[in-house]
Amino acid sequence: MVISLFVIPKSILIRMLNIVNRQASIFGKRDYTQEDQREVDAAQNHLNYIGLDGNIGCMVNGAGLAMSTNDIIQHMGGSAVLQPIS
Repeated sequence: MVISLFVIPKSILIRMLNIVNRQASIFGKRDYTQEDQREVDAAQNHLNYIGLDGNIGCMVNGAGLAMSTNDIIQHMGGSAVLQPIS
């Protein structure tokens, strides 16, 4: 298991929490039974989690690099998770 820790500036975190408080009626309609349990657990702890397939993670900048990296990983027997950087 790989655990990544990202530092979020306090001003951004406060803004995100203010959005949830201002839009409580919308966030109150959230149906947790329709979501991935890992994402629900993360949200309850004020974290973001996105489950992805694959066993190798790649952060790429550009379609050509993404395609060639994915081809090499698949050729060597891996399964890539591509995360484009924009």
